[in-house]
Amino acid sequence: MGCCGQESMDESDIPCQVVLLDENHIDMEIQRYTKGSILLHRVFQNLNLLEKDYFGLRFMDNNNQTYWLEPDRRIIEQIQHSPPFVFYFGVKFYAADPCKLFEEITRYQFFLQLKQDIVQGRLPCNFEETAELGALSLQSELGDYDGRQHTPGYVSEFRFITNQSELLENHITELHKKLVGHTPVSAEMKFLNKAKWLEMYGVDLHPVLGQDKIEYMLGLTPTGIILLKDSVRIGNYFWPRITKVSFKDIQFFLKVRDKNNDENIYGFDCTSRASCKHLWKCAVEHHAFFRLSQVRDNPAGPGKLFALGSNHRYSGRTEAEAQEYHRQLSRPAPTVHRVPSKRYARRVALARHADGKDVEQKHVANGKIASKVAPPPIPTNALETAVVSPYSVITDPIDSAKPWEEKSDRSRGLYSNHSGNESLGSKRGKSPVFKHGRRAQSGSESESGNRRRGHRGRYAGGSGSDSDISVSNRRHRRSQERSGQSSGSESETSLSRRRRRRSRKMNNDVLVDSGAQWEAIRLQREQQAKREEAIVG
Repeated sequence: MGCCGQESMDESDIPCQVVLLDENHIDMEIQRYTKGSILLHRVFQNLNLLEKDYFGLRFMDNNNQTYWLEPDRRIIEQIQHSPPFVFYFGVKFYAADPCKLFEEITRYQFFLQLKQDIVQGRLPCNFEETAELGALSLQSELGDYDGRQHTPGYVSEFRFITNQSELLENHITELHKKLVGHTPVSAEMKFLNKAKWLEMYGVDLHPVLGQDKIEYMLGLTPTGIILLKDSVRIGNYFWPRITKVSFKDIQFFLKVRDKNNDENIYGFDCTSRASCKHLWKCAVEHHAFFRLSQVRDNPAGPGKLFALGSNHRYSGRTEAEAQEYHRQLSRPAPTVHRVPSKRYARRVALARHADGKDVEQKHVANGKIASKVAPPPIPTNALETAVVSPYSVITDPIDSAKPWEEKSDRSRGLYSNHSGNESLGSKRGKSPVFKHGRRAQSGSESESGNRRRGHRGRYAGGSGSDSDISVSNRRHRRSQERSGQSSGSESETSLSRRRRRRSRKMNNDVLVDSGAQWEAIRLQREQQAKREEAIVG
């Protein structure tokens, strides 16, 4: 029974799904002993592809690490999770010149792959490049521009890049109008001819960490390995100068010979051993496909380019072998079945009526345009209304009466306090900024200043005891003057000058902080006025 049960398990079919570049999928069943080459052969037959050496099947593990399906190994040995298995068909080796591929159906698959690379951000383009490639994509799918069918906003139903703007869509529309007469074949050929000159065309990127845990990207290309930091190329290692590529655990090593024939070793850390081994395998296959004239039968050994870490070797044809093989084959040109792209909700477009009013145009299911007058614009004063939100800053009414402005922008600075609760030390150290040039002083500084400038105590508005001391000092000086203790050599001019100076001081405002203090000052002024009248009389 046990043997029969095991035999029935081995013979059971395993469901799998292959997602194509046109977003359709193929459902298949495989057995436990099925190798990767058998599944690849079925997919190529379904797509009617002859130039199949450029393509492969990818899959992901439970940690979202991607792998290429190896043709010479059983599928269940490569995939660790349980069925159903999902594979993604795509370009594995990007031809240096995709326009020179022999068959139109192969170029169409490259066209779909590059469109996907641009949308998903693997092939960066600037504004003008994106607009040109987008217009060629529309020409291939929709044909010549027709104002009756291609109404305003039709470009927004397609995706060329993530978060594309209306400005880009309008520019694509203008370029689409200029492509009249191009067939799908010529539009796709022109698309490939432009895309192959992009800087990141055909670069297989792998994230790594360099010295001091700085993030880099290693890119595998037909000519070698490039190093990027923040999407900027900072290193280029050509295959002829790379003498050895190896890995150990999570470390990936490159031994490169410089112009002086001195060898330098560059090491990078990967996120896991699985990702490091995947990077090493991709480097092995890229070097073999683009650099070798034919694949050697013996695996890599000591002294070879790819040594240490694994005995993996590329088992397919090289690019030179593939081109020679395809050149010898001849068949009638296969029919290319172009699949329409996925459509999205159309962006609302604003047109203008003859009377100058804004009209909101929407594309409805029956192909007509439903128009309605757009609402009037928002008044200017409505935009000035304060809207309370969780991110609004509410001003304390008490703070608005302060004679200084607090520096309330706490979001800036490396050591900013974002909690909103200040410690006692931070309050003590904070210095207010006065509007009118007043100088904030601590208690000790104010007291020492008053000692140095005693005559300013009258205007300082300090405590009542300080004011009483200053009043008694003035009384003592006046009693001395009345008793003749001052020097008697003063002239009449100097005496009158002192009187004018004294009268100006009396006319100034005095800051008081209690009723009793004010009453004392008032009585003092009355007595002072009577004395001066008596002296003058």
